[in-house]
Amino acid sequence: MEEKFKGLIDEGNIDLWQDMNRFFEIELKESEEPGYLSSIDDREVFISVDMEDINPHSFTHELLHLFLKEKRSSSPGI
Repeated sequence: MEEKFKGLIDEGNIDLWQDMNRFFEIELKESEEPGYLSSIDDREVFISVDMEDINPHSFTHELLHLFLKEKRSSSPGI
Protein backbone atom coordinates (compact mmCIF):
# COMPACT_ATOMS: atom_id res chain seq x y z
CA MET A 1 0.00 0.00 0.00
CA GLU A 2 1.32 3.40 -0.97
CA GLU A 3 2.18 5.76 1.89
CA LYS A 4 -0.54 8.24 0.86
CA PHE A 5 -3.19 5.59 1.61
CA LYS A 6 -1.81 4.40 4.99
CA GLY A 7 -4.41 6.44 6.95
CA LEU A 8 -7.14 4.14 5.60
CA ILE A 9 -6.02 1.26 7.80
CA ASP A 10 -6.75 1.14 11.52
CA GLU A 11 -7.13 -1.54 14.17
CA GLY A 12 -10.77 -2.01 13.18
CA ASN A 13 -10.12 -2.95 9.54
CA ILE A 14 -6.57 -4.32 9.36
CA ASP A 15 -7.72 -7.96 9.52
CA LEU A 16 -10.38 -7.39 6.85
CA TRP A 17 -7.81 -5.64 4.62
CA GLN A 18 -5.36 -8.52 4.97
CA ASP A 19 -8.07 -11.14 4.35
CA MET A 20 -9.39 -9.41 1.24
CA ASN A 21 -5.89 -9.15 -0.18
CA ARG A 22 -5.73 -12.95 -0.09
CA PHE A 23 -8.79 -13.23 -2.33
CA PHE A 24 -8.52 -10.16 -4.54
CA GLU A 25 -5.91 -8.14 -6.40
CA ILE A 26 -6.71 -4.70 -4.97
CA GLU A 27 -5.50 -1.45 -6.46
CA LEU A 28 -6.14 1.83 -4.70
CA LYS A 29 -6.35 5.01 -6.74
CA GLU A 30 -7.16 8.63 -6.08
CA SER A 31 -10.79 9.45 -6.79
CA GLU A 32 -11.55 12.12 -9.34
CA GLU A 33 -14.79 12.92 -7.49
CA PRO A 34 -15.71 13.18 -3.80
CA GLY A 35 -16.42 9.88 -2.06
CA TYR A 36 -15.26 6.30 -2.30
CA LEU A 37 -16.10 3.80 -5.02
CA SER A 38 -15.30 0.14 -5.67
CA SER A 39 -15.12 -1.54 -9.04
CA ILE A 40 -14.95 -5.34 -8.95
CA ASP A 41 -14.21 -7.53 -11.96
CA ASP A 42 -13.85 -11.13 -10.85
CA ARG A 43 -10.74 -10.96 -8.63
CA GLU A 44 -9.45 -7.59 -9.82
CA VAL A 45 -10.59 -4.65 -7.70
CA PHE A 46 -10.14 -0.91 -7.97
CA ILE A 47 -11.02 1.25 -4.99
CA SER A 48 -11.20 4.97 -5.64
CA VAL A 49 -10.24 6.94 -2.54
CA ASP A 50 -11.38 10.48 -1.72
CA MET A 51 -8.02 12.07 -0.89
CA GLU A 52 -9.80 14.98 0.81
CA ASP A 53 -11.38 12.49 3.24
CA ILE A 54 -8.91 9.74 4.20
CA ASN A 55 -11.31 7.82 6.39
CA PRO A 56 -10.87 4.25 7.69
CA HIS A 57 -14.65 3.87 8.11
CA SER A 58 -15.38 4.72 4.48
CA PHE A 59 -12.59 2.40 3.38
CA THR A 60 -13.98 -0.40 5.57
CA HIS A 61 -17.34 0.06 3.83
CA GLU A 62 -15.66 -0.60 0.48
CA LEU A 63 -13.82 -3.64 1.89
CA LEU A 64 -17.14 -5.04 3.10
CA HIS A 65 -18.38 -5.06 -0.51
CA LEU A 66 -15.43 -7.36 -1.27
CA PHE A 67 -16.16 -9.48 1.78
CA LEU A 68 -19.75 -10.03 0.64
CA LYS A 69 -18.64 -10.88 -2.89
CA GLU A 70 -16.15 -13.42 -1.55
CA LYS A 71 -18.75 -15.01 0.73
CA ARG A 72 -21.21 -15.29 -2.16
CA SER A 73 -18.51 -16.87 -4.35
CA SER A 74 -17.54 -19.43 -1.74
CA SER A 75 -21.20 -20.21 -0.87
CA PRO A 76 -23.16 -20.08 -4.15
CA GLY A 77 -26.48 -20.77 -2.42
CA ILE A 78 -26.38 -17.44 -0.57
